[in-house]
Amino acid sequence: MFDENLILAIYFVSIALANRVLYFYNDSKNKRKRIDSLKSFVYVQKYLRFSTLTIALLSIYSHSSWLYKIPGIQYVFTGASLCALSIIILFIARFNLNDNYSPCYDMKAPKDFIHHGVYKIIRHPIYFSNLLLVLGVFLATGSAWIIVNFSILFIYYLVSAIKEENQLIKKFPKYKRYQAGTSMFIPGYKIIKK
Repeated sequence: MFDENLILAIYFVSIALANRVLYFYNDSKNKRKRIDSLKSFVYVQKYLRFSTLTIALLSIYSHSSWLYKIPGIQYVFTGASLCALSIIILFIARFNLNDNYSPCYDMKAPKDFIHHGVYKIIRHPIYFSNLLLVLGVFLATGSAWIIVNFSILFIYYLVSAIKEENQLIKKFPKYKRYQAGTSMFIPGYKIIKK
């Protein structure tokens, strides 16, 4: 009665749209000073969004096992759950940031440094949510091409996070203590110790 492939395709498109709306919505009245950021990411993120969604959809309908292969149903459900969790984390992080938000390729100096809500657990929950989303798509599709996208995204986010944090330390001296006690991307795990 139900076409599982169509339901999964609609799910991936819905997740991609929700992510795009939450990531890009910004209050244009918010005039803050720009800070140095990776301008190339504006183009790279478009490629990553398009290619990840395309790979996800192709993996549903392609019968080529060497390029796209949907793994067992447990992986599809786990991956789909991680995608949904990533949208929830992105929504909470955006809510916590409020007027301090700006996409990483168009970084603007925050009015305040946020360390409440999800920011008590992790310093970069928006980056984490997007990495979790791509990881979820990988689990659901089983496509190794998604790992390439994940790697590119991780490198850009790591560089962006370091640039962002250097600016935050200059503007908010208390940030250094927050940085020492809160993990960068993975709750409870520190990638870079300062």
